[in-house]
Amino acid sequence: MTPQNGNQDEVWMQQRIQQLRNQLDEMSGGTAMFGGMGEQLPPELELQFLEHVRSFEAAETTTLRKILSEEGYRMATADTLSELEISTEVWEVLQRLADIHCYLDATDHLSDRGLYEKIDAMLDEPAEDFRLMGEGSACFLEVLNACEEEDDQTWLKYYADEETRQMWHLEFGTNLPEKEAPPYDRDRLLPRPVFPEM
Repeated sequence: MTPQNGNQDEVWMQQRIQQLRNQLDEMSGGTAMFGGMGEQLPPELELQFLEHVRSFEAAETTTLRKILSEEGYRMATADTLSELEISTEVWEVLQRLADIHCYLDATDHLSDRGLYEKIDAMLDEPAEDFRLMGEGSACFLEVLNACEEEDDQTWLKYYADEETRQMWHLEFGTNLPEKEAPPYDRDRLLPRPVFPEM
């Protein structure tokens, strides 16, 4: 129970913040990093943030498919959908993912069907439940895997600016694909996280 007296509130809040920091440090094996967070956030927000982080870290790993199912959504199998249906369904799943704080980017190289199938495959990978982090939390799902050479080439071809492409070439000696505009125009319309103002 939080004390009601203003001075006691501050003391209690600082003690609770330190307690949460200690718990998070223990949960992370001593690798938790807080930086200058206390200087940047009012104590009320820091306390709220640390409570969310603790809930998140203590939660069991799940899958996005399970979380979406808990939210009442089930993806249809791609091969049962017409091209018109898949165009509608891809936007539905993108919004459903945004509702659970998961977002995508770099999708303009994929057709609606290709993106739908990519999302479907990603839903069974182990995932954290970002709903536990509350409003303002966000997880960006990797459509392009930085560990896959084919995905690196796709990123260099469609998304990287020229300076980045040249730096990539110098650092990794990679042959650069010809720069092209992506075949689709979806990314600018994708749901985006809304972060609370401080």
